[in-house]
Amino acid sequence: MRKYWLNKIQAKESGMPCLIPRQIEINGEWKWEGKWAGAPEPVADILLPFKRCSQLGCPVGVKERPSAYVYCSGELSSYRYVPLWSRFIEQIDMSKVNDLELGVLNRRRGDGVRDNRKGEVRWNKQ
Repeated sequence: MRKYWLNKIQAKESGMPCLIPRQIEINGEWKWEGKWAGAPEPVADILLPFKRCSQLGCPVGVKERPSAYVYCSGELSSYRYVPLWSRFIEQIDMSKVNDLELGVLNRRRGDGVRDNRKGEVRWNKQ
């Protein structure tokens, strides 16, 4: 939903958390990391774009605002800040997640808001 994309000025004025991704080399291997600007990282198990929320069975509500933005350097227009919505594992249809999303959910489960003593999330992928 491109109407929620922001340019640099709008992103700064919004006061919303914005992730600025970058690649770094660790032991000869390139890894992605990022820095949060504007506000602290939102509390969630995963941050998803608009369309992916719908695909995973947790559509964005009519008046629900994005939780954060991520900078997309590949975008040709000046609107390079893509909106993301916070989702928790209980909201997601786990049969539809991909391997990358499963890895994020396993790593970030609860993000400090829930008791994590029950261990990792494990789902049989069909």
